[in-house]
Amino acid sequence: MISYERLFNEIERYVVQAKQTTSEQELRELLSAIRALCDVALNSEKRPTSFAQKDQVQSYVQRQIPSYVQVSHGNQLPPSTKLDEEDANGESIFDF
Repeated sequence: MISYERLFNEIERYVVQAKQTTSEQELRELLSAIRALCDVALNSEKRPTSFAQKDQVQSYVQRQIPSYVQVSHGNQLPPSTKLDEEDANGESIFDF
């Protein structure tokens, strides 16, 4: 069984090489290798994963996602109150 951490290290190694290459052919080969490593991680069905590996994956993903993209689940909007006006004639959004 290949650990996620080892896959991440290999992917990072190929990314560094891809950033440094000037050859289109070599770049395509490196990107194919990265895709293959991602496929290995995604296609390993029902593979037992230890809690330590799950924590490593979660911490890696959290490092990769900017804080402004992460969603907070605890925030809820306060209930809105209906505004009553004398000259409004209904429930339409076009009432002025």
